[in-house]
Amino acid sequence: MSAHIKILGQQDIQDFDAVPELNGEDRKKFFYIPIWAKEILENLRTPVNKVGFILQLGYFKANNKFFSSKSFNPKDVEFVSEKLQIPFSNSDLSCYLGSTSERHQEIILNNLGWSKFDEGAKNILAQEAAILCSKQTKPRLMFISLVEFLRYKKIEVPTYYAISEIITQSLQDFERNLIILLKENLEEEDQQILDELLGEDDYTDEEKQNLQLKRYKLTQLKKATNLSGHLKLKKISMT
Repeated sequence: MSAHIKILGQQDIQDFDAVPELNGEDRKKFFYIPIWAKEILENLRTPVNKVGFILQLGYFKANNKFFSSKSFNPKDVEFVSEKLQIPFSNSDLSCYLGSTSERHQEIILNNLGWSKFDEGAKNILAQEAAILCSKQTKPRLMFISLVEFLRYKKIEVPTYYAISEIITQSLQDFERNLIILLKENLEEEDQQILDELLGEDDYTDEEKQNLQLKRYKLTQLKKATNLSGHLKLKKISMT
């Protein structure tokens, strides 16, 4: 598949994928240990697993996402270590990775009543993205809407990349279907104009100017037809 479209700026992407910044009150709130979690802690053998589990639980409660232990905030690690009465020196989370971390994520999701962002969730999100495409929703608004949709459905929020991949594919699919629909309903001459307009990125500035009249003609044709009340002829902007 082609490169993802640009939806958010680089800083916004980094902020979206970053561990939430918590203050003192936030830590007390999100790293509060419910009864069910205390029972889980009793069965965890190592200090690292205990600290890692509560950190994942707190971060998920904060923004419904999971993160690699490499990105855990040292201040949060220190806070949870003190809460569990574990020496900070024994809370090296560099080994809190792989199957242990994933297993803890599943436990957290199950106990909070949420679902993992798996292939089934991707399909559900793709269906929602297709609906937003049909409404001509801008990519940035699509992104925001899809994140809220996941939270409404109680599905784990994935990385920016995972969501942008679905948006990119949905827009490409919508564009292909739109072109097919137009070509099925246009005369041969108008199909030629459409092909020229869709390939205008390969034209010089002078050639692009020569296409303006044809664009106007085809736009008028589109208005006169009844293919769809909300279809737009011009190529869908990927930005």
